[in-house]
Amino acid sequence: MLSIQEVSKHFDGITAIKDVSFSIEQGEIVGLVGPNGAGKSTLLNVISGIYLPSSGSIIFDGLDITDMNPDKVCKHGIAKTFQLVQSFPELTAIQNVLVGAVFGNSDKISMAEAREKAERNLEFIGYPMNKMNYPVKNLTVVELKRIQLARALATEPKLLLLDEVTTGLNPKESNDAISLIQKIRESGITILIVEHVMRVIMNVSDSIVVLHHGEKIAEGTPHEIANDEKVITSYLGKRYMPDIMLELKDLKVAYEKVQVLWDISLSIKTGEAVTLLGSNGAGKSTTVKTIQGILKPNSGSIKFMDKHIEGLPAYKIVDEGIALVPEGREIFPKMSVFENLILGAYVPRAKEFMDESLEWVLKLFPKLEERKKQLAGTMSGGEQQMLAIARALMSKPKLLMLDEPSLGLAPMVVLQVFEIIEKLHEEGVTLLLVEQNVHHALEISDSAYVLEKGKIILEGKGLELLDDEYVKSAYLGV
Repeated sequence: MLSIQEVSKHFDGITAIKDVSFSIEQGEIVGLVGPNGAGKSTLLNVISGIYLPSSGSIIFDGLDITDMNPDKVCKHGIAKTFQLVQSFPELTAIQNVLVGAVFGNSDKISMAEAREKAERNLEFIGYPMNKMNYPVKNLTVVELKRIQLARALATEPKLLLLDEVTTGLNPKESNDAISLIQKIRESGITILIVEHVMRVIMNVSDSIVVLHHGEKIAEGTPHEIANDEKVITSYLGKRYMPDIMLELKDLKVAYEKVQVLWDISLSIKTGEAVTLLGSNGAGKSTTVKTIQGILKPNSGSIKFMDKHIEGLPAYKIVDEGIALVPEGREIFPKMSVFENLILGAYVPRAKEFMDESLEWVLKLFPKLEERKKQLAGTMSGGEQQMLAIARALMSKPKLLMLDEPSLGLAPMVVLQVFEIIEKLHEEGVTLLLVEQNVHHALEISDSAYVLEKGKIILEGKGLELLDDEYVKSAYLGV
């Protein structure tokens, strides 16, 4: 739909954007991010015809719009909102939107038709209709932003350029803005959005373009951009992590015709340690296997790092950043300790960090350093469990899931395993733990969920559940 081809813009010898190229397909939402002064708003102004580019070309819907005036660009189907709200303060809300309806499109319409279109767009964006005839100078920032958006939509654009629509909004208002942007896309409008609030960009974008000092330094999916070292160094400062790392919603899972999970909903915050409790057959292992993609849910959703993963195969979920230490360890017994560890770093996102990951896990598990050349199957159960955890860590997971890590281990070894799990938690690794050793698990957990017959019957903070009468009776033998 839109092709930006080596576009540059200079102001009195100062280069604002330099040789920027990218394209947008119909129906996409593309995010445009970068530090202040990177050239984002300038590029939107060039696309919309407010500025003429110094060089390069802009093709929209097969038409060269490089040198078009803003009114003609608008009539061809591109509308823009502004970072600082631009309105006609003496006019009412409905009159502001009428401007877009009457003058923003090539079709000639009557004032009655224009008013109907203006009202329809105000209602669509959630504007309070009882304020339709209020002068906009008396309105709030949120209301002004919605009026500006309704005015742009009233031009019936094919492509909508949004410049920092969530600036000045509180978290709830930002969430409403995310829903509205998605609703606009669902109506058939393609969107290019400039935004500093990464939670917004990561939630709505199909792909992201990053500018720095006027040049494009990266382009890719939200996941790729969040983990791009250039982007982290020049813009993010640290790897982007949403508040909620993992969210299950109304998850149902069955083995053939036998349903084993019923409407499972839970969430794990970044950096948390969360435990799943329950007797044998309660659905704990089924839950982690479904998250990992080994089992497929019949219905419900799994969101990881703001991305739906319920349809992905297991190997892709590992590459997204989830690793499972399975019940029974599942190491490769006829391969050496070193070979087992290297296999853990096989996924693309972990390969380039293989050496530093290996150094880290061998410091974490000194016994594995001593036994690097030993066949894994000849080690003790405790050492094999350490190897299973270390192998999972080699994939550089954002979320580490451990299924019964203390199973079959001697009491002293159980203590060692939980010391390691606690150390990982202290280092910021997000953990989901399935464990029969309730006391140890709850002591290190921020929160926990109790499953019974495939349903969550209880949830709370780890230490609080240690004192819960039901937990004491059912799992602690008190």
